[in-house]
Amino acid sequence: MADLRVKNVGPIKKGYELDDGFIKFPGIIIFTEPQGSGKSTIAKIYSVLAWIEKALFREDFTPDYLKKYNRFKKQLEYQNIDSYLSGNSEIDYCGEFYHISYRKGELEILNNENGNYHFPKIMYVPAERNFISTVDRPDLIKRLPLPLYTFLEEYDAAKLEVGSGIDLPIGNTRFEYS
Repeated sequence: MADLRVKNVGPIKKGYELDDGFIKFPGIIIFTEPQGSGKSTIAKIYSVLAWIEKALFREDFTPDYLKKYNRFKKQLEYQNIDSYLSGNSEIDYCGEFYHISYRKGELEILNNENGNYHFPKIMYVPAERNFISTVDRPDLIKRLPLPLYTFLEEYDAAKLEVGSGIDLPIGNTRFEYS
């Protein structure tokens, strides 16, 4: 998948101190740190950069487009973390096809020439996700965080997809939505 290094972004100051500061994202990763330590910040940055890599690969936009008019920062705005950047923020994302680096307010995007890019489904699942199940018609509530609306769309689609149920690969377990 990808590697991510983050320093001086929101609650993250020194960053991860092993493996040259890079967190490896081999598939599933679980963060176990105290509240307010930056777990969600890392997950949000990763999801934004993975989405940017996918959009660049699909040629939805070019690296030059993203470098102008604070467009990179505007991508972080979707996750409401654009204000976390400062003059000494450092972000390095080494994906399958692109290396994206942000330092001193400047964005650099290099092509890895890997050629083995897969089109993953990319979505940050917000901590507020439990809220969706407690409210009738959460889609009618105004001013929820944007990722919560995205999650709601995916959640509704998943409920339809499950239909009459799905067998899980755990013993003789079956999941049904009611």
